[in-house]
Amino acid sequence: MVRRVRALALLGTGLLVCAALSLVSGSETQGANQSPTANAGPNLNGIVGQAMALDGSGSTDPDGTIARYRWEQVFPSKTSTTYVTSNPVSLSAPASAAAFFTPQWPGNYRFRLTVVDNAGAENSVTVDVPVRFAVNPLPPQGAELLGCGVQFSDNETWRIPLLKRLQGTYAVISPQLCMPSRSANRVEFIDADGNGTISDDDLKRLINLCHDDGISVVLKPMINAPNYSFDRFDMQPTDWNAWFASYQSMIAHYAQVAADAGVELFCIGSENWSTESHTQLWRGVIAAVRAIYHGPITYESCSTRFEGNQWDVKFWDALDYIGVSAFIEGSGTERDPTGRLQDPTLDQMKTNIDRIYSATVGQVAKRYNKKVLFMEAGCNTADWGNCEPAIASIDSLRKELGKTFSVDYGERSTYFEALLEVVASHPEIEGVFWWELEALWGLPMDLSVASEPVATLLSIWYGTAAQ
Repeated sequence: MVRRVRALALLGTGLLVCAALSLVSGSETQGANQSPTANAGPNLNGIVGQAMALDGSGSTDPDGTIARYRWEQVFPSKTSTTYVTSNPVSLSAPASAAAFFTPQWPGNYRFRLTVVDNAGAENSVTVDVPVRFAVNPLPPQGAELLGCGVQFSDNETWRIPLLKRLQGTYAVISPQLCMPSRSANRVEFIDADGNGTISDDDLKRLINLCHDDGISVVLKPMINAPNYSFDRFDMQPTDWNAWFASYQSMIAHYAQVAADAGVELFCIGSENWSTESHTQLWRGVIAAVRAIYHGPITYESCSTRFEGNQWDVKFWDALDYIGVSAFIEGSGTERDPTGRLQDPTLDQMKTNIDRIYSATVGQVAKRYNKKVLFMEAGCNTADWGNCEPAIASIDSLRKELGKTFSVDYGERSTYFEALLEVVASHPEIEGVFWWELEALWGLPMDLSVASEPVATLLSIWYGTAAQ
């Protein structure tokens, strides 16, 4: 009040009121409200089926109190290579400091905590909760073939620790062979680029290196065309007897390599669709392999058969496993393009994959009472890629779907989760071998499972809480 009286005395009535009010106002004004700080608690690791507590009680406000809490789940984005699960969970008490959820599947669950103080200011923070199986059900316990495998196609040994980082337990090693032309009656020991295929010594060395690192091996010789000029799905030799004689000689050669190196599984053919109706000739190949190699054998049938084209391979009974190239559409089918979706949800993808599998391969497995191996599986990184998961070329996708494409990492990781949930739900599926470990086509349109976000996804899905 002393300062107000002095102002009255010095200034006159007209100017006095403003000056006095200014002084009073300045003495009574407090500092601007400071925002709170959200704290979502310590890092957590969860186990499938067990309740998890999210703790925001460490959130603070420097000049007031926390009035409201809001927890919400965050889902993957198109552009981020950080793995975040698409699997939704139900949050209990999301408006409280502590919220709870019980995950039913593995994944990296991300949550955002937003806190609001008593003056309305807010602040947000996210927390990641990696969730794993306590005991991994992939594959069925006690099965001979385990886990996720990734294909090797050469002798670059640096790939072995990369496979182990993904929790891989099998490597598919694929010597590359060549048919000189679509109508040729022989198979040659050269690759599609005209180079000699991997030597037997290098092949055995690679197998031994895998075994030394605790990784089991599938040996799967593969035929391609010179410079990939025609499709191995549609070989048309002029003399099938001569072609099978050449093929049987080649397969018997690699059966001996498999026997000598102690390979865990031998695949007698890969996606040779046009040959599959020659049942008796295939039975001759199988008999020749059985006489040399005494481990389990399979054949990889082509993924283009998924739309119910009878699955009329008639020699499954002579094999130990039904093998299939399992690039199953996440939405729609080639015959039903209207069902294709740009951004299907996890449940939509899972439903579509399960429907297609159950109506085709699942029925064949029941008919022959055989276990199933997904000899190839995966998905590219494109928006709309779930509709054609095997295609790794933007030009091919544009031609196939007639659309413009961009990268969508979230759609790709969602596809992998959907496929893995289907695999886990079908005990007859004994294992999955992803195509491929290293990108052959280059980013962003590659199928590599060593790139993010899929690398982290697989390490979580195939790991356990004890790791």
